[in-house]
Amino acid sequence: MPPRPRTCVILTDPGGFCGGGVIDAVQPALYPSSQAIREFTPYEPCPHKAHLAMVEEIQLKPRSNFRKFFLRGLAILLPSVLTIWILIAAYGFVQSNIAQPVNSGLRQLILYVTPWPRPPERLTGGHGPLTEAEARGLIASLNMDPVEAKAWKDSGYSTHWVRGLLLARWWQYNSWLLDLIGLVIAVVLIYTVGVVVGSFIGRRLYLRGEVLMGRIPVIRYVYPSVKQITDFLVGGGEQKMAFTRVVAVEYPRKGMWSIGLVTGDALRTVSDRAGGACVTVFMPSSPTPFTGYVVIAAESDTMDLPMTIEEAIRFVVSGGVIAPPSQKVNGPASVSNALPTPRPYDTVPAVSRSRASGFVQ
Repeated sequence: MPPRPRTCVILTDPGGFCGGGVIDAVQPALYPSSQAIREFTPYEPCPHKAHLAMVEEIQLKPRSNFRKFFLRGLAILLPSVLTIWILIAAYGFVQSNIAQPVNSGLRQLILYVTPWPRPPERLTGGHGPLTEAEARGLIASLNMDPVEAKAWKDSGYSTHWVRGLLLARWWQYNSWLLDLIGLVIAVVLIYTVGVVVGSFIGRRLYLRGEVLMGRIPVIRYVYPSVKQITDFLVGGGEQKMAFTRVVAVEYPRKGMWSIGLVTGDALRTVSDRAGGACVTVFMPSSPTPFTGYVVIAAESDTMDLPMTIEEAIRFVVSGGVIAPPSQKVNGPASVSNALPTPRPYDTVPAVSRSRASGFVQ
């Protein structure tokens, strides 16, 4: 739909001052009844001398909407593009750091456990060492490039090296399927680790491993922070149960409300001193909700919010931009309702009009 034409209006009065503005109507009304003023220029001396205000309409070309439509398209496409980019980055990370090491170990297992792939007959036992002529013939028959030929020579014309070369070539030819197998094996291994750690013996071993990590000089300063972040982002059922409900607390002072996540009951000493039930509340910071503060507040001083834990996290991470639909207040009033009703043009003092800088949207 093409943009609506805009109209320039010049107003003059007996005092010799005039002003120009841009409105959205093709046939604008006089200024006393107009609510559509968008831009206005300062008043300047005007040669026209008329007893009544005059309106002179000058049709202008429609203003370009490139910026508006560009930002609208960016707002529509950016979430989808970022989501796809994050998924691709996550897949690449798993593929390069988990699946490829698994595939490499699987290839070595095939070489050591099975006789496949079989090397050329000349490299099997009982034929004695290779001569230079025989080596050059095998290099030509196996289509080795100079780098591969040098590596094979450095290995002492090893049969195991040739089998590894043949397996690597076959693997590369079927990489689309074998890489997927490695990814599936990686997922199964991660699942197995989770099952083992969930058992009694596995949990004890895991706790002992954490104690050992906490004693290593350099790792003990890095590992707790990394573990805190990973537990917050991909924590299982136990981590999710740590936050029971979402509340609002007057923090850090009265009259200023902050979003908090109740983690449980307060310390007994604090509850006894307060003389009533208290709760422990984690106050996440924005935009990194895995950091924040822990406060103990009286339960009567907290306000339960009808929000889920995920909605509260999104609210904090977005800086309050993403709020649950049930918690959104009515939008701002329209421009026409927000603008005050202007006084009749001929009742505005000439001094005030000469100093006015105009209405701005």
